Amino acid sequence: MSNVTAAWVVDRGAGPEAHLTASRTPVTEAGHLSAPIVADGADPSAVAALVRTAVGWLAAQGATRVVAMVPEANGRGRAALEEAGFHHAIAIFTLYRPSA
Repeated sequence: MSNVTAAWVVDRGAGPEAHLTASRTPVTEAGHLSAPIVADGADPSAVAALVRTAVGWLAAQGATRVVAMVPEANGRGRAALEEAGFHHAIAIFTLYRPSA
């Protein structure tokens, strides 16, 4: 198995309302979801279907669990994952510094 990635978009004809990317690599058991991008006013049932589709795709790729790193400020994306059964695991701090 090589690395595989897929992406899905919710678009009811007026432009994208939600986006999610999933990836699977042979070196880990877990699949990875990007932080869902969910527009204000997006259809909750369509967003739920988006997450279910991505998780199902990862399961079909052999992932035994799914992880996603979601910024604290991404409340709609985090809510979409929590509604699909995801649970908070580890708080993450973003640290940075100049490279030179």
